[in-house]
Amino acid sequence: MTTENYSSDAPVFTKDEDIFSRWKFSERVAQVIATRRDPSSIVIGLYGKWGDGKTSVLNFIEQSLNANNGVICIKFNPWRFGTEDQLLMGFFNQIAEALDDKLETKGDTLKDIGKKVISPLASLAGIGGVGEIATSFISMPDINAFKSRTEQLLEKSQKRVLILIDDVDRLDNTEI
Repeated sequence: MTTENYSSDAPVFTKDEDIFSRWKFSERVAQVIATRRDPSSIVIGLYGKWGDGKTSVLNFIEQSLNANNGVICIKFNPWRFGTEDQLLMGFFNQIAEALDDKLETKGDTLKDIGKKVISPLASLAGIGGVGEIATSFISMPDINAFKSRTEQLLEKSQKRVLILIDDVDRLDNTEI
């Protein structure tokens, strides 16, 4: 005897699990995304009450697009970041990772290592203030540099990128 477990907070991932006939709708949305000729960005909002199946629909859209080499799907969770700068850096890095690339250059990595090493060594040597002064002159790329690098990666890839953001309904207005 098999017992079915229907939970309103248990999203499904595959067409075989679709008992509420959401697959066709999801597949149609995926096809619109994949075949759209206009190169500009679009935002598609999926509205529904808690437990209505929004996450399942997003999963189905992603599954439908997985077979399309011209589209990359990225699941992004903006509420996992504490500051706006962290959010933007996380966003840009996640796009680069999905495109099998990196935003940081060797120079960025060396600067980061320098910042992490100089201050502690200076503190150990009893000249902590000097370490802080030295590291203040080592600047990391700003958000705009990473944004520019991300734009270049996107242009080079010639792929459509779909950013899936779920659970927005769990945020308050200031977090959105």
